[in-house]
Amino acid sequence: MFEVGTRVYANYGAMFPIVDGEVVKVNSDDTYTVMFDDGAVRTVTDIREEGYRSVNGSPIGVFAKENV
Repeated sequence: MFEVGTRVYANYGAMFPIVDGEVVKVNSDDTYTVMFDDGAVRTVTDIREEGYRSVNGSPIGVFAKENV
């Protein structure tokens, strides 16, 4: 589980830029409210460890930044 202040980045795929953000709230349903540096606020259900890849090798998702 991550906490308020955790820096994250979102990789939504080739057609979208990678966007940095920060967890601003841990919700009671174990989701996270993230404010991204581009001004977007989103509810995120899963934050992955940096370097995670899906079974097919995809790096898509929201990831915690290790070096902040």
